[in-house]
Amino acid sequence: MGRYKIGQTVWVKKFKKFATIICECKEPSNFWSVALRQEHDSKTVIMRVNVKDLLPYKKHCWNCDCPEVNSDVHETCGTCKWVICPNCKACKIGGCQDDGLLIYSKPGIIRIEEVIEIDDDWEEILFDEECLTD
Repeated sequence: MGRYKIGQTVWVKKFKKFATIICECKEPSNFWSVALRQEHDSKTVIMRVNVKDLLPYKKHCWNCDCPEVNSDVHETCGTCKWVICPNCKACKIGGCQDDGLLIYSKPGIIRIEEVIEIDDDWEEILFDEECLTD
Protein backbone atom coordinates (compact mmCIF):
# COMPACT_ATOMS: atom_id res chain seq x y z
CA MET A 1 0.00 0.00 0.00
CA GLY A 2 1.24 3.49 -0.81
CA ARG A 3 1.21 6.67 1.19
CA TYR A 4 -2.41 7.69 0.57
CA LYS A 5 -5.51 6.25 2.26
CA ILE A 6 -8.86 5.37 0.69
CA GLY A 7 -11.20 8.32 1.25
CA GLN A 8 -8.37 10.81 1.84
CA THR A 9 -8.74 14.31 0.37
CA VAL A 10 -5.86 15.27 -1.93
CA TRP A 11 -4.88 18.13 -4.25
CA VAL A 12 -4.50 17.22 -7.95
CA LYS A 13 -1.81 19.61 -9.19
CA LYS A 14 -2.56 19.33 -12.90
CA PHE A 15 -6.22 20.37 -12.50
CA LYS A 16 -5.73 22.57 -9.42
CA LYS A 17 -8.65 20.85 -7.70
CA PHE A 18 -9.37 18.68 -4.70
CA ALA A 19 -10.23 15.01 -5.15
CA THR A 20 -10.88 11.92 -3.02
CA ILE A 21 -8.61 8.86 -3.14
CA ILE A 22 -10.51 5.79 -4.38
CA CYS A 23 -7.72 3.19 -4.60
CA GLU A 24 -4.13 2.54 -5.56
CA CYS A 25 -3.77 1.20 -9.11
CA LYS A 26 -2.01 -2.15 -9.47
CA GLU A 27 -0.94 -1.24 -13.01
CA PRO A 28 0.61 1.01 -13.96
CA SER A 29 2.51 1.41 -10.71
CA ASN A 30 2.64 4.81 -9.01
CA PHE A 31 -0.91 5.68 -10.09
CA TRP A 32 -3.97 6.27 -7.92
CA SER A 33 -7.65 6.44 -8.82
CA VAL A 34 -9.31 9.59 -7.54
CA ALA A 35 -12.87 10.93 -7.63
CA LEU A 36 -13.31 14.53 -8.70
CA ARG A 37 -16.66 16.32 -8.62
CA GLN A 38 -17.05 18.59 -11.65
CA GLU A 39 -18.37 21.99 -10.64
CA HIS A 40 -20.26 22.83 -13.84
CA ASP A 41 -22.50 19.72 -13.93
CA SER A 42 -21.93 17.99 -10.55
CA LYS A 43 -20.87 14.71 -12.23
CA THR A 44 -18.25 12.61 -10.53
CA VAL A 45 -15.20 11.83 -12.65
CA ILE A 46 -12.84 9.00 -11.74
CA MET A 47 -9.28 9.69 -12.86
CA ARG A 48 -6.12 7.66 -12.85
CA VAL A 49 -3.46 10.08 -11.58
CA ASN A 50 0.31 9.70 -11.29
CA VAL A 51 1.43 9.96 -7.66
CA LYS A 52 3.77 12.84 -8.63
CA ASP A 53 0.64 14.92 -9.41
CA LEU A 54 -0.93 14.38 -5.96
CA LEU A 55 -0.40 16.34 -2.78
CA PRO A 56 -2.08 16.01 0.61
CA TYR A 57 -4.55 18.75 1.55
CA LYS A 58 -2.79 21.25 3.84
CA LYS A 59 -4.45 24.45 4.96
CA HIS A 60 -5.56 26.36 8.06
CA CYS A 61 -8.99 25.73 9.59
CA TRP A 62 -11.73 28.02 8.31
CA ASN A 63 -13.50 27.89 11.69
CA CYS A 64 -10.84 28.28 14.39
CA ASP A 65 -7.73 29.23 12.35
CA CYS A 66 -5.85 26.15 13.55
CA PRO A 67 -2.56 26.63 11.64
CA GLU A 68 -2.45 23.21 10.01
CA VAL A 69 -5.20 20.91 8.82
CA ASN A 70 -3.41 18.12 6.95
CA SER A 71 -5.03 15.15 5.18
CA ASP A 72 -1.87 13.07 5.71
CA VAL A 73 -2.36 13.32 9.47
CA HIS A 74 -6.00 14.22 10.12
CA GLU A 75 -9.24 12.39 9.29
CA THR A 76 -11.25 13.16 6.17
CA CYS A 77 -15.01 13.38 6.80
CA GLY A 78 -16.72 10.40 5.16
CA THR A 79 -19.82 12.47 4.43
CA CYS A 80 -18.57 15.72 2.86
CA LYS A 81 -14.92 14.69 2.11
CA TRP A 82 -13.46 17.77 3.84
CA VAL A 83 -10.56 17.28 6.26
CA ILE A 84 -11.64 17.45 9.92
CA CYS A 85 -9.86 20.08 12.03
CA PRO A 86 -7.98 18.43 14.92
CA ASN A 87 -8.76 21.41 17.17
CA CYS A 88 -12.48 22.27 16.70
CA LYS A 89 -13.61 19.15 14.73
CA ALA A 90 -15.17 21.29 11.94
CA CYS A 91 -15.24 19.95 8.39
CA LYS A 92 -17.12 21.73 5.57
CA ILE A 93 -17.73 25.48 5.64
CA GLY A 94 -21.39 26.10 6.37
CA GLY A 95 -21.91 22.64 7.86
CA CYS A 96 -21.32 19.08 6.77
CA GLN A 97 -23.38 18.02 3.74
CA ASP A 98 -23.40 14.68 1.94
CA ASP A 99 -21.51 14.94 -1.35
CA GLY A 100 -23.21 11.80 -2.70
CA LEU A 101 -19.96 9.89 -3.25
CA LEU A 102 -19.92 6.38 -1.77
CA ILE A 103 -16.57 4.61 -1.53
CA TYR A 104 -16.73 0.87 -0.90
CA SER A 105 -13.72 -0.86 0.61
CA LYS A 106 -14.52 -4.13 -1.13
CA PRO A 107 -14.72 -4.53 -4.93
CA GLY A 108 -17.84 -3.26 -6.63
CA ILE A 109 -19.14 -2.97 -10.16
CA ILE A 110 -18.82 0.32 -11.99
CA ARG A 111 -20.66 0.84 -15.27
CA ILE A 112 -18.43 2.93 -17.49
CA GLU A 113 -20.26 5.52 -19.56
CA GLU A 114 -17.28 7.03 -21.33
CA VAL A 115 -13.48 6.92 -21.23
CA ILE A 116 -11.67 10.05 -22.34
CA GLU A 117 -7.94 9.96 -23.06
CA ILE A 118 -6.33 13.25 -22.06
CA ASP A 119 -2.68 12.25 -22.48
CA ASP A 120 -0.39 9.36 -21.50
CA ASP A 121 -0.72 10.05 -17.77
CA TRP A 122 -4.42 10.94 -17.62
CA GLU A 123 -7.67 9.27 -18.43
CA GLU A 124 -11.12 10.18 -17.23
CA ILE A 125 -13.85 7.66 -16.63
CA LEU A 126 -17.39 8.95 -16.28
CA PHE A 127 -19.58 6.55 -14.35
CA ASP A 128 -23.02 6.18 -12.89
CA GLU A 129 -22.68 6.20 -9.07
CA GLU A 130 -25.78 4.04 -8.63
CA CYS A 131 -24.07 1.11 -10.33
CA LEU A 132 -21.73 0.43 -7.43
CA THR A 133 -22.69 -2.75 -5.64
CA ASP A 134 -21.74 -4.07 -2.25
